[in-house]
Amino acid sequence: MLERQEVLLDHRLLLERWAGRATVDEVKQALGDQVGNPDFSEVRFILSDERRVEDFDFAASDIREFAKEAASSLEAYEGKRWAFVIDATRTTALVMLFRSLLESEIEVQVFSTLESALTWLGVPRQTFEYVMDREDESV
Repeated sequence: MLERQEVLLDHRLLLERWAGRATVDEVKQALGDQVGNPDFSEVRFILSDERRVEDFDFAASDIREFAKEAASSLEAYEGKRWAFVIDATRTTALVMLFRSLLESEIEVQVFSTLESALTWLGVPRQTFEYVMDREDESV
């Protein structure tokens, strides 16, 4: 389930934290909430921390649907970088499939550590430190 989705405007970052079991409907809702957030146009970086996910309760065919939805909102994602932080093999495979199905206009990468994801995103040092300091906060 999505524990947290927040826009940190001062850092131009949308931060998501997932835990437990994630369903098709929850992922669709999260995608819709991203694009529907009135501050999303100001976001430059998206960080989806999925290290606490036990399982994504869906199949590869659902990933195709998610990619179509994201692609239909391509304009909203233009110029953004999206990093996923994952430590489970199945989740990594599902996100890699998602990435492969997206249009090249959306920059998406998968990482096993928060530090490497933040480095790839290219966030300013202040943002890097802010997120790292909040890593263990729960909702």
